Amino acid sequence: MEQLFLEQAGHYALPEGAKAYLRLYPSNLVPPIDLETEAKDLAFRGNLWPMGGVNPNIFDRNEFGGIVAKSIKEKQIHFFTQLFLNREIWGVDAQCLNADCIVRHYPHMSGPYIANHVVQDRFVTALQNFLKFAELHLMLRPTLKVEVGLVGIKGYPIQSGISNTNGKTFRDTLTWSCEISSFEVPAWKILAPFWEQIWANCDMPRPADDQADLVSRLSQGRLSQLLAR
Repeated sequence: MEQLFLEQAGHYALPEGAKAYLRLYPSNLVPPIDLETEAKDLAFRGNLWPMGGVNPNIFDRNEFGGIVAKSIKEKQIHFFTQLFLNREIWGVDAQCLNADCIVRHYPHMSGPYIANHVVQDRFVTALQNFLKFAELHLMLRPTLKVEVGLVGIKGYPIQSGISNTNGKTFRDTLTWSCEISSFEVPAWKILAPFWEQIWANCDMPRPADDQADLVSRLSQGRLSQLLAR
């Protein structure tokens, strides 16, 4: 964090616990962004969001490029996205798997656990934002690479209903990657194999209607409301 928040080192910290991350980067070498200030301004003009789908209140530069983040109480960073000079985008959501945050937002549940809908919505929103930014402002062209992951989740059950959890994660870290050959493929479809991997890691079959439910939430425009909690 001290390296990322170079100009404000020591003022911010990530909360402890599990985290979700997303990387989007070009498959081939591309011309780099010249200056860190340019990367910061580009992130601002291009409406690059912190992963988590929240409005940023920090736009900063660092030795790697530019960063957008959301600072909440006690100067903790729960959401941020780094734009590297090599045009790679890297987002971290330190809230959607955080036990304290889960209990605070869903008091009827006991954490920690994988809140299936919330995790899905966070990833889909972030990837949609990253892809749009990459196409319109970074001027990248496919093929692009996507890498997603959950870290620190060993023993987490997964939410299987409004107030039910089942299974337990076996691996502490899950990673999945793919290549994108077109900007026309929707983010929810790109990420579908990742959801299967999450459920399998909990030794549970993914519900048959889970993907359709995700698409329905997106089509009904409820995503921004869910992420604003």
